[in-house]
Amino acid sequence: MRPDLSLESVRETSDELWQRFNLATDLGKQHNLASEQPGRVVEIGQTFETWQDSF
Repeated sequence: MRPDLSLESVRETSDELWQRFNLATDLGKQHNLASEQPGRVVEIGQTFETWQDSF
Protein backbone atom coordinates (compact mmCIF):
# COMPACT_ATOMS: atom_id res chain seq x y z
CA MET A 1 0.00 0.00 0.00
CA ARG A 2 1.38 3.38 -0.97
CA PRO A 3 1.33 6.19 1.59
CA ASP A 4 -1.04 9.09 1.03
CA LEU A 5 1.40 11.87 0.25
CA SER A 6 -1.29 14.52 0.64
CA LEU A 7 -1.24 13.98 4.42
CA GLU A 8 1.43 15.66 6.50
CA SER A 9 2.21 15.12 10.16
CA VAL A 10 4.12 17.85 11.97
CA ARG A 11 5.66 18.32 15.39
CA GLU A 12 8.00 21.27 15.78
CA THR A 13 9.59 20.13 19.07
CA SER A 14 9.42 17.00 21.20
CA ASP A 15 7.34 18.95 23.77
CA GLU A 16 4.53 19.58 21.27
CA LEU A 17 1.70 17.34 20.17
CA TRP A 18 1.61 16.00 16.63
CA GLN A 19 -0.51 17.87 14.12
CA ARG A 20 -1.92 16.30 10.94
CA PHE A 21 -3.03 18.08 7.80
CA ASN A 22 -4.52 17.09 4.44
CA LEU A 23 -2.55 19.22 2.00
CA ALA A 24 -4.83 18.26 -0.89
CA THR A 25 -7.71 20.16 0.71
CA ASP A 26 -5.95 22.40 3.26
CA LEU A 27 -2.72 23.74 1.80
CA GLY A 28 -2.64 26.53 4.39
CA LYS A 29 -2.66 23.99 7.25
CA GLN A 30 -5.65 25.56 9.00
CA HIS A 31 -7.52 22.36 9.94
CA ASN A 32 -5.59 20.00 12.23
CA LEU A 33 -6.91 16.45 11.73
CA ALA A 34 -5.19 15.03 14.82
CA SER A 35 -8.35 15.05 16.95
CA GLU A 36 -10.26 13.28 14.18
CA GLN A 37 -7.56 10.64 13.67
CA PRO A 38 -6.12 10.01 17.15
CA GLY A 39 -5.14 6.40 16.44
CA ARG A 40 -3.19 7.37 13.35
CA VAL A 41 -1.43 10.17 15.22
CA VAL A 42 -0.33 7.72 17.94
CA GLU A 43 0.93 5.32 15.25
CA ILE A 44 2.90 8.12 13.55
CA GLY A 45 4.44 9.16 16.87
CA GLN A 46 5.49 5.59 17.65
CA THR A 47 6.97 5.14 14.18
CA PHE A 48 8.90 8.38 14.52
CA GLU A 49 10.27 7.39 17.94
CA THR A 50 11.36 3.98 16.62
CA TRP A 51 13.12 5.68 13.71
CA GLN A 52 14.72 8.27 16.00
CA ASP A 53 15.93 5.61 18.43
CA SER A 54 17.67 3.79 15.58
CA PHE A 55 20.38 6.46 15.45
